[in-house]
Amino acid sequence: MVVDVQNIEAGKLKNPSVYEAGSLMLRKKLVPQPLFVRPNGTPLFTLKEHMGLEACLMPYMFPYGLGSYVDSDKKFSYAEYLRFRMKTLLSPWTLVKPYLLFGYQIRQAAVTAKACPPQLLSKAIIDFKKENPEASEQEMYKSLMKYNVPHTLSGSPKWHKRHLNDLLTVVDKFGMPSFFLTLTSDEVSETKWPEISDLEARLRDIHSSLDWKDAPVECAALFNERVKLFMEKYITNNKGILGRVTHHVIRFEVQNRGSLHAHIILWVDPKDIERIASEICGMVPAEVDPSNSSSFIEPECPEQARLLHMILRKNMHTCGQTELLGKLNLDVNTAKNLGFTDLDDEQLKIISAMQLSKPVSPCEAACACLGIDMIRKSDTVTFMETSPMPMRTTTLMFCTTTSTPPVDKYCARPDSLEHCKLKEYFE
Repeated sequence: MVVDVQNIEAGKLKNPSVYEAGSLMLRKKLVPQPLFVRPNGTPLFTLKEHMGLEACLMPYMFPYGLGSYVDSDKKFSYAEYLRFRMKTLLSPWTLVKPYLLFGYQIRQAAVTAKACPPQLLSKAIIDFKKENPEASEQEMYKSLMKYNVPHTLSGSPKWHKRHLNDLLTVVDKFGMPSFFLTLTSDEVSETKWPEISDLEARLRDIHSSLDWKDAPVECAALFNERVKLFMEKYITNNKGILGRVTHHVIRFEVQNRGSLHAHIILWVDPKDIERIASEICGMVPAEVDPSNSSSFIEPECPEQARLLHMILRKNMHTCGQTELLGKLNLDVNTAKNLGFTDLDDEQLKIISAMQLSKPVSPCEAACACLGIDMIRKSDTVTFMETSPMPMRTTTLMFCTTTSTPPVDKYCARPDSLEHCKLKEYFE
């Protein structure tokens, strides 16, 4: 990108005339300068605090070189900036999928780098090599992803395991759930949501070829609001259609066509279960074939037959494991080209492994950028660490130290303070 230095000093930037990928060239200095950014998206150097990674990689989104993320004032993080961009619905920030997926990857890379400090990774690598001296580097990083990336990182194996353990804890406390239902976003059939029709009409005003698939951020925000209203109006109030619901768990997933659907588990008051189950059976428009339990006898009523075929076509499916779109890539050049130059090799490799080992749809990326939780529960589960102290892992951030626990300090008190109680000792 060629920019006039005089206009920069005057606080104005002319429309750029030449784009060069990965470099910035001043008119007074014709030597291209490489562009790099820190994990949070901040450039290692700024051009009068105007230029950022977004403006350099996607100049068509920032035609004057202005408006990209530069946290020189340290007021907000890149995740907060990206959430603000994603809330400007029906704008270039949400309708340009490359920008959405680029922002998601930068966000996830920054979060991964923060959740996996070098001290934690170095210790895990040493322990793995001691136990598995013949293992390859690829096997090592697969193990790190599974056992050492903390549960605070959304989408990591420990994140999934933590939510599974939370669900098992709820089951252990309240018993097996009463009902399981699925809420699906309908964009293609005769029961299409009116909001989807309105959205497509707005998109056609922008360009005649656009449809709901070209607006993943808008669809994710719409589905999230739909689920909230559905739960508040029909489920969780005392007069819900499924009785008095005492607890619930909601899990968002992405369908093959790219849209969202929600799996919902409900715990209902025991006094309502039998009545609600009977009402549900009475609403089924067909009977199970006695000779084949996996099929139904088609009803004679045309309306009930139409409902039966709609249910079989829309609401019954088999969930399977998603096939990965790429293999584990341990090449750190990709991450370095994105500007993660102040991280060590272990962090860069775990970032690359986390980014490329799991496929992410635009709707799922939109949920992460908008701050929409993919799993939500009505009850909070508190985890208490009960493993021995030597087996516990303390996560250290950069330039931080750990202090001795108060109980250990109290036990190490001098003999002259032996008579002091714990509270008196720290007072």
